[in-house]
Amino acid sequence: MNLLRPSRRQVMGASLIGGIAVYLAPLGSRAFAALFEEQLLTRPAWNDGVLKYRIDATSKVTGEKVFARDIRARDMPHWPQQQSHALVLRVTMADRSYAGFDLSALGSELAPDRAVTAADLARDGLAFPDFYGEDILLPEGKTPAYLGQAVAILIYHDFARLRFAKEKLQFNDAVIRYGAVTGPLQRDPWGAYRFVRLAGPTPYDDDVFSCLKQGPLSPSYAQHEPVWPKPARDGDVGAQGMYYAKSIDDELAQPPADWLVLTRDYATQSGDTAALEPDNANGWYDREKEDLHLVVGTQSPQEVAAGAAAMLAKSRIGLKRLFLHPCFTVGYGSKDHCTMPYYGLVAAVYGDGRPVRLANDRFDQFQTGLKRHQFSMGYTVAVERKTGLLQSFRAEIVANGGGRANCSVALTIVGAISAHSVYYFPKSDVAATAIASRAIDCGAARGYGGTETLTAIELMMDEIAAELGLDAIEFRLRNVLKTGMRNTQGAIPLGTQRAEAVLEQARGHALWTGRAASRPTTPRIPENITGSASAASSGASAPGPKRASPRSSSRRMGASRSPTAERRSAPAHPRRRPSPARAGWGGRPMRSTWLSPSGPTCRWKRAMIRTPRPRRPASVKPIKTAWPRTRAGAPFLQRRRVQATRRTTSRMRRGKQRASFISTGYGRQRWPSGAAMQARHRAR
Repeated sequence: MNLLRPSRRQVMGASLIGGIAVYLAPLGSRAFAALFEEQLLTRPAWNDGVLKYRIDATSKVTGEKVFARDIRARDMPHWPQQQSHALVLRVTMADRSYAGFDLSALGSELAPDRAVTAADLARDGLAFPDFYGEDILLPEGKTPAYLGQAVAILIYHDFARLRFAKEKLQFNDAVIRYGAVTGPLQRDPWGAYRFVRLAGPTPYDDDVFSCLKQGPLSPSYAQHEPVWPKPARDGDVGAQGMYYAKSIDDELAQPPADWLVLTRDYATQSGDTAALEPDNANGWYDREKEDLHLVVGTQSPQEVAAGAAAMLAKSRIGLKRLFLHPCFTVGYGSKDHCTMPYYGLVAAVYGDGRPVRLANDRFDQFQTGLKRHQFSMGYTVAVERKTGLLQSFRAEIVANGGGRANCSVALTIVGAISAHSVYYFPKSDVAATAIASRAIDCGAARGYGGTETLTAIELMMDEIAAELGLDAIEFRLRNVLKTGMRNTQGAIPLGTQRAEAVLEQARGHALWTGRAASRPTTPRIPENITGSASAASSGASAPGPKRASPRSSSRRMGASRSPTAERRSAPAHPRRRPSPARAGWGGRPMRSTWLSPSGPTCRWKRAMIRTPRPRRPASVKPIKTAWPRTRAGAPFLQRRRVQATRRTTSRMRRGKQRASFISTGYGRQRWPSGAAMQARHRAR
């Protein structure tokens, strides 16, 4: 089969999913070309094979409708023009059973035109694709799997009523009814794997054991915890792997005398990706033609097309064709394999023949959008003190996947196989588990698990280098993974490894070589303060900047004042004395360095001295300056402002950009006429 020139039969077979014809608007199609004809997108401008600018740049900055969030029914010429809207009811507790919802607070005027529940989906056979698990909408009597799980979709045929209804429902604890307290659901982890490696005689020889050579280790589960195989040297792959993992653990428990073994725990929190466009979907189900049109902002349009077609093919909803219109979006991974397109699909199916738009606001997005996984990492690293070479690495990584599996297993594996960073370890044992919890769904956030585990090992590298008294980059160069070496999985990375070259460049950079000079130094002890302290303690003045004894006290100096009184009367550092101009801004706290003879551990401390606002004596009259209203006598600040404006204008002209005004003199600006502005607009 020629993949470059497929036949008509092959094209038709590829576009049919479950008997449903799926249509997209990819790059180069008529639908995509229409965007250029209507000037919503700018035609690509090439410069030696490189795009000069994004094709959607002009439309974005001018406010044109490019994102899915901006699309309404009236923007789709073949859709009905009346737009309906929907909102989702969600639980706020996940430790008790769900017992329904109460919309009596809305009254008859704000009651929804259609309320979709789990009973409707069960009747029509609508269910999530297998990737997302079960329960698009939570049925009554079940305990929610996670915080914010959806229980109903409320559809309104006008936006005003939806807005008022949402204000009454949001933050109203009486809307969702709960039953008996059951506690959070206890479930097995989404997945767990272990990567064990024991290297050969040299970094370039075959491994004694590795997951690439023998295979990764998988556990069984008991009481929702992973149970690894029993170690046995002559057993199966799991038993052999645990045998070598136990040998690594025993060696770290009783290391050789010249080893430095460091154990640290690290943790990262779950965070929102903060995408500029919240999740949204807009769909229309044409019941007569059995067509479904869906406008979504997604980072995985092929997945949405395949999942939506498979979802509808298994249902009792009649569907022949699916038209998917993916739009430009920004998600940082939060719109990759997210559930919003499927909730938009359900809302469209039950929209009574009208287009239905489902869109999160900022609070909804924070409450329900895909989050970054929370990681807990326990690392143990062994290094030989004499040579500074890494010897062994053990890691226990736990990623909190939240209420749905999503990409948790794959993401946790990526985090585990990235934990060694760019360093070579002869022995390694990395165990990674993706747990299920009642936390909000987590997805493929940018970094995909490697950001957390890489950061932790780099922190350990800095700490180990400091413990050994080595330069941080020098220590890394001794242990960097070079071309042909094997990583913690026993694999040889493809291509030329350039980490060593990068470290060499960094070691010679001015930011690294001059880092010591840029660090703040301890303030120098002034002679006058030190001399007076020495004189008070010895009865004679000191000839130079002699430091007072750390154990000197107020009693030895013959003083009986309290430390507070000493702070108030302590002289200020001569170089840190606050100027009257700075001290006059509302009594800001100013820093001053003073000598504390009563300090038990140090002699120098920093005190916050609040300087009162200086008051002008009554005899001093304010100076009034009358600036002449001539060009030569323009105020100083005005002249500086005009000079800065001229500099900015010249930069804009050098950058081949049009200036928005024409400067004609000091403080005078002549704006272009309306005809000139129109001519410029046409030229653009």
